[in-house]
Amino acid sequence: MESTRLGDIKVTGSEKVVFNQGLPGFEELRNFAILDLEIELPIKLLQSEEESSLSLLIGNPFHFYPEYEWDMPEHAQQELRIEQPEDVEVWSVIILPANAAEATINLLAPIVMNKKTREAKQIILHNSAYSNRHPLLKAPSHEEREG
Repeated sequence: MESTRLGDIKVTGSEKVVFNQGLPGFEELRNFAILDLEIELPIKLLQSEEESSLSLLIGNPFHFYPEYEWDMPEHAQQELRIEQPEDVEVWSVIILPANAAEATINLLAPIVMNKKTREAKQIILHNSAYSNRHPLLKAPSHEEREG
């Protein structure tokens, strides 16, 4: 597979993921790979197999926001053929600008993947308090600053 960011890479079946309906904004692209990055951050790269220049940083939203919570719509569970909660893996897109302190994570539209079938879907949460630009790094609370 060709990646503009990583060059030629070999992708295994355990890294592949299929978006049967594509991603919002990229509906024509269906085949992706979730790739490890050689960095000390809990993020990965979602790389399109069909468009070498399309890659998105993703991270486990629960790592950054342990209190993150929402209900998966029934239609998404059926579409992804999810049978057990442990079949689910959740990712969120991360935007990393030049100033890393301004990085954001999209909690409004999580990517849900069935780990068994490797099928995924980006779900847009309706009537949610979450945004598509939550700060990736939360500012410490007053108690944490005072120590």
